[in-house]
Amino acid sequence: MYKRLTDLYREYEFEAVYFEDIQLQAGNALTFKHLAYAQAAIIMWCGYMSIPWFTLAPSHWRKVLGGSFGRKRADQKRHAIDLVRDWYGVDVPSDVADAICIGRAAIKEKRAEGENKIAFNDEKD
Repeated sequence: MYKRLTDLYREYEFEAVYFEDIQLQAGNALTFKHLAYAQAAIIMWCGYMSIPWFTLAPSHWRKVLGGSFGRKRADQKRHAIDLVRDWYGVDVPSDVADAICIGRAAIKEKRAEGENKIAFNDEKD
């Protein structure tokens, strides 16, 4: 994972990493554990590379983007896919659509930073 992150960094020279915070869902403790390991690896890599990182709760990044994502997971996934199609004219899987939406929300909030509207839940060096 560290090698792939480093390769991505060398290719894109990004300034920060933004990702969705993990949540424990009923009956999915093993999935939560695996996501926690992956998240920890990314956070440690960011620390090693001195790259700031931020987590966004799913409800937060959806609120930043506005519109109605719906209450059901399938509706939320479909809405993210539709947004990406509207913005970029491409069809992508739901996980990719979520990642693009998180990026758009981060950009939108970063632009509003001067207005004291930044609301990421964590910032670590």
